[in-house]
Amino acid sequence: MFKWYNEFAMIGDHVINGTPLDPQIKGNIIIDPPRKPKIVLDKTGKIVELFISQSLIKQFYRHYSETLVPEVIHQIELLPCPWRIYQAELLALFKMQPTEAMMKGRYFETLCIGAGADGEAIYDLQRKSNGDMKIDQIRIKQAVKRFHVVCKTTDIILLEDGGNLQYYHKVKWIDPDYPDAHSDIIIWIEATADIISQFHHGEWKFPSAVIDLKLTGNIKSKFGKFCWGSPEDMDHLQGILYAWLFGMPFIYLVFDYPATNPGYKIYPLNTDIDNSDPVSCVIAKERRRSLLQAIRGTINQILLEELHGWPKKKSSQCDYCPVTTCEHHRKPRMV
Repeated sequence: MFKWYNEFAMIGDHVINGTPLDPQIKGNIIIDPPRKPKIVLDKTGKIVELFISQSLIKQFYRHYSETLVPEVIHQIELLPCPWRIYQAELLALFKMQPTEAMMKGRYFETLCIGAGADGEAIYDLQRKSNGDMKIDQIRIKQAVKRFHVVCKTTDIILLEDGGNLQYYHKVKWIDPDYPDAHSDIIIWIEATADIISQFHHGEWKFPSAVIDLKLTGNIKSKFGKFCWGSPEDMDHLQGILYAWLFGMPFIYLVFDYPATNPGYKIYPLNTDIDNSDPVSCVIAKERRRSLLQAIRGTINQILLEELHGWPKKKSSQCDYCPVTTCEHHRKPRMV
């Protein structure tokens, strides 16, 4: 009884006063507040207000646009289920369980800046049976120390009151090319920045920038969709949207935790459409154009699925779907 109370009292003291956590806390200590719905409905169930985030764009429009091309049309089963999107993402009634990599990333973010987006926080990871930290947790805590060193060398400011950490911002969407489109609903573009701060490093000197923390197993790896060994091949929708939404440069601050030679990388993202370098300017303008098209596509796809009544799509994804009330959830399929 007293052990349970002491652990949670210690977490409260950490949140309020910044007191370091006792490294002997065992098990997963997680703060996972309910998510806010991404839509507001009228009495008839029609969408009257919509909140668009980069994660929603990636799950909805990007998935459709990348799959519906001739080269991969045979992968039609990979299309997201509209009913899942409606229940889990838009209404936020269900939530996908985080992967181990996501848990480690949130733990790193919590130790660095106090919490993740939407108030999510993880203060400890699963430990060994004897209560000792596993090797990955030890290495992640070392990465946290490197983060604070980098903050000093790059002049990153972490306000004591957290006012510039996990900073939420939204803007009302009015299509710059089609201002009268969807005038019957209110549409917001929203994002939460890890850090808003000045940033000085070599030739990069920004009075304010969006700084996004990332954790990866090995920063040199070129394997998989999220490999920081080849950042030029990654999907940078998040950074492009954040730079446009906040109106300032976007910087990835990536840390890793391999067994040998752990380190970090700084990746400013080219989003300046007024860049004096003509090549960089063209790239930034194309990224802006693609962003606006992705926003339009997401809105149109959501309203189309609403018109169709959010149909349920039976597929292999049903095995992992968080919408447990669906009749297709984890049901046998003919193969």
